[in-house]
Amino acid sequence: TLLFVPWYLTNSGLPLWFSKFLAYVFSFASLTVIFYTTLKVSGDRLLGVLTAMTMALSAPFVVWNVSGLENPLYALIISVLLYVSLAGIEKPSPQLAAAAGTLTATAALTRPEAILFLFLWPTACFATSIGRRNGHRERSPVWFAFAAAFALPYVAYKCFTAAYFGDL
Repeated sequence: TLLFVPWYLTNSGLPLWFSKFLAYVFSFASLTVIFYTTLKVSGDRLLGVLTAMTMALSAPFVVWNVSGLENPLYALIISVLLYVSLAGIEKPSPQLAAAAGTLTATAALTRPEAILFLFLWPTACFATSIGRRNGHRERSPVWFAFAAAFALPYVAYKCFTAAYFGDL
């Protein structure tokens, strides 16, 4: 809904073309992020191109991403969350944790089943701290940044829906 505010402030009528434009921008952006994620994992540009091209040629990706705005936004959020999570495994920081928490909250507010992505960042942090001495203590600021960045927007929205609609 917030994405349509600029449209309504500058134009009148239904924002069909603006919605389609944003859907294409989000779709291309998610393909770009998938390319860079594959490049980060494999180091192979050709594999990155093939991964993004496979996704771009996938019928469900194409059909669902041009049918509205929710799906391409969700694809972009999840793609960026994957990239940030991989970066956090390599070099964890409170900034990356906060970005992951915010992205997770945004995904969970976009689609209800995306709450399952809440476990992605903590699992990655836990997996990388296994075998390290005091690994859990070193990660405390990172875990707190993730939890706070997730909880603030998610809980605020749920409080709003409970107050305004009388239901979560």
